[in-house]
Amino acid sequence: MKKDIRYVPTPLHIVNAMLDLGELRPDDFLIDLGSGDGRIPIQAALRGARARGVEIDGSLARRSQYNAMEAQVDHRVEFLVEDMFRADISEATLLTLYLRHEVNAAL
Repeated sequence: MKKDIRYVPTPLHIVNAMLDLGELRPDDFLIDLGSGDGRIPIQAALRGARARGVEIDGSLARRSQYNAMEAQVDHRVEFLVEDMFRADISEATLLTLYLRHEVNAAL
């Protein structure tokens, strides 16, 4: 699998602004494409939603799962090692991504 961008952590204030803008509710199912270290899905789970991160880099997905366990939300969030261009997003009630403009346009 080819990586389209390098990992750049989304600042927490931007994560929270994204979730606020999306009006995340506890009954939502958030999918984050290119989830990196899992901070967006984890923050969604901390707000009571279910979440899935899609990340092509297996080491980042493992770090995400560890971070979810540390935040005690691993029962509300999962991380898949998958190409975001092939990911099934049909279950999402809220879709997030923090990527380069070129990747956004390709999606």
